[in-house]
Amino acid sequence: MKQFIKALAKDRYCFKYIRNYFPEISEEKKKAGIFEGPQIRKLLMGNSFQDSMNEEEKRAWQAFSNVVSNLLGNKKASNYKELVTELVDRYHALGCNMSIKIP
Repeated sequence: MKQFIKALAKDRYCFKYIRNYFPEISEEKKKAGIFEGPQIRKLLMGNSFQDSMNEEEKRAWQAFSNVVSNLLGNKKASNYKELVTELVDRYHALGCNMSIKIP
């Protein structure tokens, strides 16, 4: 989540959506991409945030959502390696620097 938010252009509608959606969070935390679990779940559940994104951002957000729902819960999906690889690839397309070692 942190890498995704940092990659967003701060003057685009997607970041402005976050700014307006969470007025209780400081601007510094928003710009740094520091969110807690309930806030992340709130963004994942709504479609309005995704509607504010361009196509590249939507693909990265969907990859993040897939990892959260299929890997971070109580059950690990059998295709978790593909999910994480997809996440890293989509984040790289946004300009994020990520490297994850998957055993």
